[in-house]
Amino acid sequence: MGIVSVDLAPRKVDRSRGQVSLPWIGGVILFLVAIGVLVFVLDTGTRMNVKDLFVDPSAKAGFGPHVGLFSHLGVLTLWTGATALLGASVLGSRDERPAFQLSLGVLLAVLALDDLFMLHEELGGVFARNLLPSMDRRMLEGVVFAAYGVAWVVWLVRYRRSILRSGRVVMLLAALAMLAGSVGLDVGELLVSDWVEASEARITTVVVVEELTKLGGIVLLAGYAITVAREHLLRGDSRSLSA
Repeated sequence: MGIVSVDLAPRKVDRSRGQVSLPWIGGVILFLVAIGVLVFVLDTGTRMNVKDLFVDPSAKAGFGPHVGLFSHLGVLTLWTGATALLGASVLGSRDERPAFQLSLGVLLAVLALDDLFMLHEELGGVFARNLLPSMDRRMLEGVVFAAYGVAWVVWLVRYRRSILRSGRVVMLLAALAMLAGSVGLDVGELLVSDWVEASEARITTVVVVEELTKLGGIVLLAGYAITVAREHLLRGDSRSLSA
């Protein structure tokens, strides 16, 4: 029979992990306190029913759980890509400037927020009420989309070298082309609105094609973002191992 050796020497307890978790716990508590203060201010200073801030919109409106299914998936996918990029820009190699990853993460986060809260429609409404009341609200939404387009063009020009180095140029361009196509369908629908609205089948077809095009662009863009974030982190690991 073999002899089994048992190590009875006392092991040191790594207490640093507990110390590292304390800032996270404190940050969460401060975050909850800030939300509590905000809710109190809104409750006492406005006519808002603050309970609505914590209620699921579908439950509030009485819709079924299937309502907005693919829209929700698009938002979650965008947030996944944005989180990967923002995390990589913080945790990646300090020897490389993380502005490329950080700026792309911010752009994805803005798209996610816009899709979640329909910001382009809200901004279009603000323009219609305060600046250009004579113009159609949906036409003014096109102005917001144009601003997004300019922001993406500026980003593409500014980080063209990093984009080329990423080796995923076709993937990125395909994603942006699909997103631009969905916007084009949304805006172009105004030009033939009478023809589209004359048939329920046409309305359904336009909506489905537009949303599927957008979802495809979102998935490709998030895939590009995750790939870029992964490669940035791997470069940081390789440099730390070779140091």
